[in-house]
Amino acid sequence: MATHAPVGMIGLGLGWIWCAIVSLFWIAALALGYGGLDEGLTYFKNEWWSPIAMAAYFGSVAASWVGGIVGPIFVGPTRRRNVVLTSSLLSGAGGALLAAPLAAAVGWQVWQAEPRSPLFLELTICIGAVAGVFTGLLAGRHVSPG
Repeated sequence: MATHAPVGMIGLGLGWIWCAIVSLFWIAALALGYGGLDEGLTYFKNEWWSPIAMAAYFGSVAASWVGGIVGPIFVGPTRRRNVVLTSSLLSGAGGALLAAPLAAAVGWQVWQAEPRSPLFLELTICIGAVAGVFTGLLAGRHVSPG
């Protein structure tokens, strides 16, 4: 008799994987943009556009994590293979792509109104979570139509 892990636990693990991949993407972009990670970490914080990039980072990472968890939950009955992995991947990637520009725009506006406000971080993460739920619903329904 085979036992299967609950879909929510599998989604949780996959969500962490997509979150880590998105984080590594942002770190690689920082290192490539400045010619090295040491220079990037030193000079990035003094750039005028760093709040925009940080808002996009927090939003996309939150969206990839939440999307990776939520996508498999909305998969309906199907005879297709790998629907949990596919829905998690689609919702994690789609959530990150949707949340990055939205969180960047909102985070920049909050930063302009009140620099170093705690609302900056909270709002960008919430935007990412909502984007992750939205893309998770879409991806879960897409991989198991009917």
